[in-house]
Amino acid sequence: MEVLRVLKKGGVIAFPTDTVYGIGCDAFNEKAIEKIYKIKKRERSKPLVLFLKDKEQLKNYIKRAPAFAEKIIERFWPGTLTLVFRAKKNAPLQRSDGTIGIRIPNHKAILKILEYMPLATTSCNYTTSTPALKPEDINIDGISYVIKGKSLSDIPSTVFSIPDKTILRKGIISIYDIEKAGSIRVRLAHGLKFCVLFVCGANLCRSPMAEGIFKKIIQNSIRQPTDRIQNLVEVISCGTNALIDEHPTRYAIEVMDEIGGRTSGRCNISSLRARSLTRDLILRADIILTMEQHHKYRVLDILKQAESKTRVLGINDPIGQTRNFYRKVRDELLSKLRPIVKEVRNKITIGE
Repeated sequence: MEVLRVLKKGGVIAFPTDTVYGIGCDAFNEKAIEKIYKIKKRERSKPLVLFLKDKEQLKNYIKRAPAFAEKIIERFWPGTLTLVFRAKKNAPLQRSDGTIGIRIPNHKAILKILEYMPLATTSCNYTTSTPALKPEDINIDGISYVIKGKSLSDIPSTVFSIPDKTILRKGIISIYDIEKAGSIRVRLAHGLKFCVLFVCGANLCRSPMAEGIFKKIIQNSIRQPTDRIQNLVEVISCGTNALIDEHPTRYAIEVMDEIGGRTSGRCNISSLRARSLTRDLILRADIILTMEQHHKYRVLDILKQAESKTRVLGINDPIGQTRNFYRKVRDELLSKLRPIVKEVRNKITIGE
């Protein structure tokens, strides 16, 4: 095959994957690896990922991994999860901490190449530009050969560190997917935000109330400096049939304003505006909390892979009801969200 001749001569190829289009070279050719960094204008401190054809090759590159790693491998490989292991001494592409990132992709075109050699890989785009999904999207110079085809997703792989049990980069596979597969507790790496998304119908009462309550509980319960924790937890609300930019209802604003006092401040949600549920919001979220079951169905209609991170709170719609009914909804949200705040706190990493 022409592509193999290019690789053996130290060339860089572009190829479709089950995530975005990638570029790669012979994983043991240092000059070719350097060429990737040069044509991508990529910092040398940012590691490349080793692509392998199957898990049987792992033993050649990594030290013994814990038992939970095998469960995760069985669940997600081949697929859209990059795993970081402790590397053997002579393994290529090692990071500064002695680890190595490895993935077995699930795309026939690249798997065929991997039968002959492992590849050093990264995405086929400059750091600040949109990932390529097809050959026509490629704007990087210096590629010797392009395998024709189309990538299967516009979302990069999730990167998960086995030694630290932390997600280093978010992707289509969620924190809850990995926890379930490995029967472990997973955290986000330092600097990554945990995004909480509340979903109701019009985004005028229940979900903005939930957004305000969640933010308030975080503010009151975290002993760390407030600005540090708020930079690590993002809270958003939206609606499945929202009228964009509408204000929350009057009763919702009034009963929320009753929360707090002189020391902690009122819980003012009057500045919130309605927004629609979108695929981008679903992808951005680490946990999605819907008010009713039919809201969850709408989330999964848009992105079925969101199943593991989507939960139903079971909160009745107060539209058209009395102020006291709104208070009941508010107090029910307070009760149900407190343990979720604690759960979220356990999934973020606060640096020194």
